[in-house]
Amino acid sequence: MDFDGFEYRESMESVTGDNYSHKKMGSYPDVMDDVILSMKHNGLLNESEVSEFSCSYNPTVVFLSECDPDLSVFDINKYILNRIVKEYGNATGRELECKSHSEVPWLGVDNNERSPSELIFYHGTFNQIRDLNYCKVSGRCFVKTILVEKKLCHEYGS
Repeated sequence: MDFDGFEYRESMESVTGDNYSHKKMGSYPDVMDDVILSMKHNGLLNESEVSEFSCSYNPTVVFLSECDPDLSVFDINKYILNRIVKEYGNATGRELECKSHSEVPWLGVDNNERSPSELIFYHGTFNQIRDLNYCKVSGRCFVKTILVEKKLCHEYGS
């Protein structure tokens, strides 16, 4: 739900309160597996697999809610979730993977490492990032943003 961090930048707090870790397919909520297991156990969620292509592809995992969401847990400012669903709801898994892999919160950490929440402030700079250095010793982020050569050539004619 905190896919692009828009709500974090607007309110300085995460809608879900979750932390994210760097995973193969993109940033992943740390508690996601536990939540899915609990919801399935309580009959709130069904999970199925659909083979859409050849046997060389992993099947698509499809989750179907068995109940309506309780939106009362969100105050009026939290309806930003509608924006996120509208923005990303029809995206394919591959499109979401490409998007997340081009974002600083995923680029800035190693596999299975938790993404520091301050990296979300660099969302949307993925077309400008060529080098990203994260100092794990101090816990501070150092992001070097450099416009890609193509954009420089286009803007400055060189």
